[in-house]
Amino acid sequence: VSMLRISICLILSFGASTASAVERRFHAMGTELTFRVEAEEKDRDSALLAIEKAYRRIISVENRLSTWKDDSELSQMNRSPVG
Repeated sequence: VSMLRISICLILSFGASTASAVERRFHAMGTELTFRVEAEEKDRDSALLAIEKAYRRIISVENRLSTWKDDSELSQMNRSPVG
């Protein structure tokens, strides 16, 4: 089984600064995802919030549309009788 790796990088500030990275890795829909946000230290809380919102959205989509999870809405519909 091969796994697609998806990385998403957001940059919240531009120019020379004291930027640092906030990163979250997790598995969803049979793949590994990495969210990485580079932000100035003063924007660290915003970076964490952006990653958390993105993570929650991916999990929400997975709970509805995943064929990898038996209890997703799509898997339940696929098991339903035709008609």
